Amino acid sequence: MTSHTILLAEDDLTVLTSIAIFLREHGFEVTSVTNGQQALDELSAKTFDLVLTDIVMDEVDGIDVLKSVKEQSPNTMVIILTGFGEINSAIDSLRLNADDYLVKPCEPQELLHRISACLQKLELKKEKHRAEVALKESEAKYKNLIEFTNDIIWSMDIHGDYNYANKAATRILGYETDEILNRSAIPDVHPDDRDLAQKIMEMSIKEQCGWDAVVLRWLHKDGSVRYMESTATPVFDSTGKLTGFNGIDRDVTDSKRAEEERFKTKKLESIKVLSGGLAHDFNNLLFIITGSLELIKDELASGSNEMNFISEIESASKQLTGLVKELESFARGVTTETIIDSPTDILKKFIEHARSSSDTKYSSYIAEDLWPIEFDATQIHQVIKNLILNAEYAVEDKGNIEISAKNCHADDACVTNGLIPKDEKFITISVKDDGTGIPKEILPQIFDPYFSTRQRGSQKGMGMGLATVQSIVKNHQGKIKVETNLGEGTTFHLYLPVNKNKTIPKVPEKHDPAISKTGNILVMDDEPMIRNVVCGFLEKLGHKAVVAGSGEETIETFKRAINSNAAFDAVILDLTVKNGIGGKQVIEELLEIDPDTRAIIASGYTNDPIITKFQDYGFKGALTKPYNHNELKEMLDKII
Repeated sequence: MTSHTILLAEDDLTVLTSIAIFLREHGFEVTSVTNGQQALDELSAKTFDLVLTDIVMDEVDGIDVLKSVKEQSPNTMVIILTGFGEINSAIDSLRLNADDYLVKPCEPQELLHRISACLQKLELKKEKHRAEVALKESEAKYKNLIEFTNDIIWSMDIHGDYNYANKAATRILGYETDEILNRSAIPDVHPDDRDLAQKIMEMSIKEQCGWDAVVLRWLHKDGSVRYMESTATPVFDSTGKLTGFNGIDRDVTDSKRAEEERFKTKKLESIKVLSGGLAHDFNNLLFIITGSLELIKDELASGSNEMNFISEIESASKQLTGLVKELESFARGVTTETIIDSPTDILKKFIEHARSSSDTKYSSYIAEDLWPIEFDATQIHQVIKNLILNAEYAVEDKGNIEISAKNCHADDACVTNGLIPKDEKFITISVKDDGTGIPKEILPQIFDPYFSTRQRGSQKGMGMGLATVQSIVKNHQGKIKVETNLGEGTTFHLYLPVNKNKTIPKVPEKHDPAISKTGNILVMDDEPMIRNVVCGFLEKLGHKAVVAGSGEETIETFKRAINSNAAFDAVILDLTVKNGIGGKQVIEELLEIDPDTRAIIASGYTNDPIITKFQDYGFKGALTKPYNHNELKEMLDKII
């Protein structure tokens, strides 16, 4: 252990020497001087634990030394040595904060006792100082933790008025500290959650308890909504009376919105599955209707009343087919018939058509050098159509619609605001109207299926338009942005990625087909009405049709034909069959029997992998319902 240091100032050499020897014998480190000036010099050079000084010395006395010590090193202990006749001066020194005094001559053990007592006081002062420093450091540390944590740490009284809130409150809710203190928290809660917040507060006061992980919506100073998860504990005074609550509020907005997005995604997926199934059933029914109409027309005279009625039904069927395609576009997980090209011509043609079929004023700017993109022309046509219909509804034939398309460069807002990556190329298609704009409260809902502000009915809206737009744009790996202001209008911006292969593939030239061949065709479908339509088409084309209502029957019929040397020239298989094996399983069996089987897969499911990649499953072609007899003819001409 380090020995204590003592400065001994005494002008009597005999006393000085005897005291110095005594103290050193007891383990002290002693520096001895014979006058006050020397003492001051030593004090300016180093710090001592204790100063033992004679009160009367030439030039600089003990009082001067005492004053210097207390100014330079307040924690250093000072004992005044005085003669009997100088007792009053010694008492005066105590008033100047001397720690003790001794009257010379004194017993060595008394001197040792006094020095030990002062040094104990010194250690206590040092320990107290260390504790105070540690406390301040701890307070600063925890204050720092509290002030700069990501969570709001607060304290409030039983009336719900804040008496403390850390800086996170400003960062999360936008209010400065002086705007938060001494005011109730309830008005900052979302109006729809205020009753719940009030009930929680009242129950906690009644039950003398806190609350745990309660999620409420709070209003930011700018009016936006934040989700806060709040936990609080009760605070009691010394008598056990509840005085308020201390708590922590965590901003869970991002996780809550992510949770909502996951729920929305699951909901959308469920709707997509339902939509896909409905589209399949509609396509089968449409095939029966449109196919039957096509066959009936051959039996009627042109211009007859019956033919006029047939034309009306055909027109309605075409509209229904368009609605089903929109349903398919929404339900489709991937695009199908894509091309790589600049969309300039498609956009110009559509705008020209829109101008000719509407009283709305249109203006447009379509860049001539639009970069090529990979896209499904039918789906992009559907996107532009839906956005224009939406804009026309907004302006009510009284306003203006502006359509533009351009290449998106690195310095454009879409890049600088982080919407699309800087190292990717996109084209921008924008549809702008000067209508009423979209209210802020419904903006998050505009892409939800079946949400609509329009009247229900034909050409009015079923709420699928923008949901379809979003689904198609997403399937094209694109992005969509909406800008709107009430009373000023709305702009939809579509960002579609540029195809990295700059070469636009050449479209093969169409040649006149050779003279159609006829043959024996095996048709499998579990719907008798569909079989009848297909047979009617085949007979109209000069083919002979044999029908089967199930996969098992198809396989047996095919085997019999092979065994009797009357093999079928082609087979048309429905993809799905109720309570039996469908086209995928049947073609496997048929190819085992005859590897040269020429089969066509047909289905109302337009996005099934077997339809889009039929070759991978052994088929020679694919037909999506509803198809007409010309499409069937082209397909059979290719494979027979």
